[in-house]
Amino acid sequence: MSNKKKQKILIRCLTEPSKGFGHLSRCLVLSKSLQNFFEIEFLINKNPNAINKLRKKNIKFTIIPKKFNFRNEHKFIQNILISNKIDLIIFDMREYSDYLIKNLYSNVKSISLDDAWSNKAYADLIFNVTNIPEYHKYEIKNLKSKLFLGTKYYLAEENFLKNQIRYSDIKSKKKYRVTISLGGSDPSNFSFKVLKSLQNFKNISITVIFGSFFKPNLELNDYLKKNKICVVYDSPNIWKSFRTSDIVISNGGNTLFELAIMHIPTITIAMHKHQIPYCNSFQSLGFGIYIGYWKNISLSKVQNSLNLLINNVSLRRKMFSNSKKIIDGKGLSRVIRIIKNYLKN
Repeated sequence: MSNKKKQKILIRCLTEPSKGFGHLSRCLVLSKSLQNFFEIEFLINKNPNAINKLRKKNIKFTIIPKKFNFRNEHKFIQNILISNKIDLIIFDMREYSDYLIKNLYSNVKSISLDDAWSNKAYADLIFNVTNIPEYHKYEIKNLKSKLFLGTKYYLAEENFLKNQIRYSDIKSKKKYRVTISLGGSDPSNFSFKVLKSLQNFKNISITVIFGSFFKPNLELNDYLKKNKICVVYDSPNIWKSFRTSDIVISNGGNTLFELAIMHIPTITIAMHKHQIPYCNSFQSLGFGIYIGYWKNISLSKVQNSLNLLINNVSLRRKMFSNSKKIIDGKGLSRVIRIIKNYLKN
């Protein structure tokens, strides 16, 4: 048995509730597979929910002191890289990744997970998983940079792939299962408004999923109990709720990609402005009905879209077929293979 020490990987990702849960979520998916081969440590800003998640998964982490901001954080990271003898740093920091990588010790190997936030390639490897060609244009600043572009590199937990629905699951029913999942946080309580807009539908049962950064209120809790609505809080197995759904009302972030992997007919709502292009792109490719940015949506639009999907089996089946052309759900294994080969060399 080999006594060779594992190489060390540091993951720096956003954990602020205002930025959503998607960054931490995909880094956790990645770290789960990487920890079979490497020693993993996270570097985060102080956030109780993120800390609890990392502790539950027994993942080592360091909290960045408050005195460091995005302008000087690279100095703190540099010390961590040297003192902990880190072999590779992975950033999931939106537009801040460029600045941090640019200012780091030049000999450290680096990876950037990007969703169209950057247009300069400083990292050695860049994974941009969007299906929007305009987001794939980079000014190469690091001649060693390699770009991996498109949904074939999307980092999804393997259970989304393993639990895809079947074509035969899409049919007319007396009662439909509808799931509402609008992201890791919902500061404007829009989930509650969507719930109330569906209260007159007699042919549906509703499940609502609240993410890690969601803060429930008394009015919402009372409504959920009174109407006997199934509630899922911060589920590590969200795919189970999706697998039993006929239709999902979803945000336009990670969840939209995961639902496409599972082939589940979807109504999409952009909960953040950067999700608008994703929603439009998926709809143009034949998956999902995009009904708009949440601030501009009339609740009758939610009702009309749900009615359309319920009463149109053909449309739901087309979404099933089209989703297969958009994303195959095998991105995690591809990315792990690339990272392992990169560190070998």
